[in-house]
Amino acid sequence: MSKLSQLISVRSVMGPLVSSFAAFFLALCAASAGAAYYGNTPTTFSWIDPVAGAHTAAVWTSGASCTGGTYVNAPGDDDITAQLPIGFTFNFGGTNYTQLQIMTNGRLQFNNSYCGWGTNGVGPPPTYPYDIPTGAPLGGAGNVVRMMRIYGADFDPGASAPGGRVYYATTGVAPNRQFIVTWYNVKEWNSPGSFFNMQIILNEGGDFVYQYKDTVNITTGHAQIAWEISATDYDILSYSGFGSLAYTAIRFYAAPKLAEWRMDESTWTGAAGEVLDTSGSGYNAQAAGGAITTKATPAISTNPGTCGYGVFNGTTNYVAVPATFPNLATSFTIGAWIRTQDRTKSGQRVFIDDQNNTQGYGLSLGDGGAGILRFYTRGASNVILDTPAVIQNNLWYFVAAVVDFATLPNPTKYIYVYDASGSLLTSVSQTFTGWGTDAGPASIGGETSAS
Repeated sequence: MSKLSQLISVRSVMGPLVSSFAAFFLALCAASAGAAYYGNTPTTFSWIDPVAGAHTAAVWTSGASCTGGTYVNAPGDDDITAQLPIGFTFNFGGTNYTQLQIMTNGRLQFNNSYCGWGTNGVGPPPTYPYDIPTGAPLGGAGNVVRMMRIYGADFDPGASAPGGRVYYATTGVAPNRQFIVTWYNVKEWNSPGSFFNMQIILNEGGDFVYQYKDTVNITTGHAQIAWEISATDYDILSYSGFGSLAYTAIRFYAAPKLAEWRMDESTWTGAAGEVLDTSGSGYNAQAAGGAITTKATPAISTNPGTCGYGVFNGTTNYVAVPATFPNLATSFTIGAWIRTQDRTKSGQRVFIDDQNNTQGYGLSLGDGGAGILRFYTRGASNVILDTPAVIQNNLWYFVAAVVDFATLPNPTKYIYVYDASGSLLTSVSQTFTGWGTDAGPASIGGETSAS
C-alpha cells in the first residue's frame, strides 16, 4: 500500500436486532488502519552542506550494533551506527523517538538494528534485498519495520572515504530543530566510479524530507525509495531512474483523517449533526431509523479505550453521513471496530456509499457467507473482494478497507482484519481497473432509507 491520501475512521455500527430476525451487532471504531500514516508532496530542494556545516561523520560499528544480518569486520559496508541522539523528540508513525541508527545502505532505523547484505544479484544492473514490506529476498517482514529508506542500494562509505562519507547533525532551535543525515559522495559497492548525494531531514514538527543532489549511478540499479512503520503501513515511491531525482526533494507528512465518527455521544435522538465528526472536517452525521449509541460493551474497556459505539438492527437503523461528504475517487482507507451477534446474516453494512446501486462502494459483513467481510466497488473491473470466514459472533475486530491508486497501472484494493489484541488474522488484495461514484449520500451501519 502507499500514500493513502484520505482516511475515514468510524467507531460503531450495528447492534442487537429489534425484530423477529436473529440478532446481530456491528461496531466501528475511530482508529487509523492500513497504510497511509504519511502522505507526500514535492517540496523545494534546499541542500544543507554537511561539510560547510561541520556535521559529524558517522562512525560504523563493524557489525557490533547489528542485531541480525551482520557482516562482521567490514566497517562502512552493510554496517550500522550505534544509537544516535536525535536532539529532540521525533514522532515516527505515532511513536516518539529520541534516538535512531543510520544504516549504510540508505536507511534510518528506529528501534530496529537489523543490517543485512546490500546486494542480492550483482547484475548488471544489480538487484537489492530486503524489499519493503516483505523483507524479501534474504530477509523477513520484521527486518524492514520502523525504517526510512531514501534509496536502498548497496553503499560503501568505508571505500568512499575520505572524500565520501555519511554525516549527521542536529541543527536549529526548538520547536524548529532538524536532524540531518547526508550520504555525501558515497560510492556504491563494487562500483568505484559511482557517487551518490542524498539527504534525509527530520523536522521537529514530525514531517521528514528526502533530498537528492548530483549522482553518478554507473550500475543503473533501481533500488527502493520508501518508508515503513509496519507491514501494513508503508509507502513505496515510483520513479523512472535515479538520475531523474537530481535536485529534487520530497516532503512526507502525517496524512489527515477525512472524517472520524467516534460515536461517544451519550444518546442519539435523530437530531441533525448529533453524531460528531472529530476529525475537524465538519462532517457531523445524523442517527436515523432508531439507531442508538451505548458504552455497555466497548471493544477496549481500558482508559484510553474505544468508549462508545452505535447499535443498529440491520434493516432500518443507520447513521446518515451529510451530503457534503465527497465522492471518493482517490486513494482512501476505511477503518472500523466491528462486532456481530449473527455472522450468518447478510447485509451488515459497515460503511457504504451506494444508495443508487450504480457505481458506488461498500464494506459489509455476511454478503459473501457467514463470517466473511466483503469490500465491493461497483465501478471497478473486479467488483467483489472477500476475506476468509474469520469473523465470529460476539467478538470485536478491527477491520480496514483500502483503495490504493498509487500502485498504477494496477490500482489495488485491500481488506485487513485484526483481532482485539491487534493480531492480524487475515489480509486479502485485488487489482482492478476503472472506478465510479454514486450520486447518493454515504451511510454507516446500514443503507439509507432511500436505498
